[in-house]
Amino acid sequence: MLARLGSLTRLYLRLDADLDTSTLFRAWQGRSLELIQLEGYLTRLPPEIGLVRVARLDLGSSSIDTLPDELRECTNLREIVLPGWRASMLKKFFPKGRWRKSDYNGKATYARGD
Repeated sequence: MLARLGSLTRLYLRLDADLDTSTLFRAWQGRSLELIQLEGYLTRLPPEIGLVRVARLDLGSSSIDTLPDELRECTNLREIVLPGWRASMLKKFFPKGRWRKSDYNGKATYARGD
């Protein structure tokens, strides 16, 4: 149902259980979203995240413990927020020197510098 909302540019979703979000991202394949903010019991992003053109991905209030290699396919991504203790997961995804890191309130934000 959410994927049918043509004018949707921001998605805020609080998960009370670790649900499979792959169907949701498949439905948004090729769509541009300004923000996806996922909170709660999400422990992993599905590979289908690479199908969505998202500018800002906020996982700072999630239980994320793994990121898929397909995150590299999010070429529109300009900012990503993770729980501070999970920030090291990003090193393999982004070129050194191109992303600025800032820490605030237990969250690590990486912003693209170009």
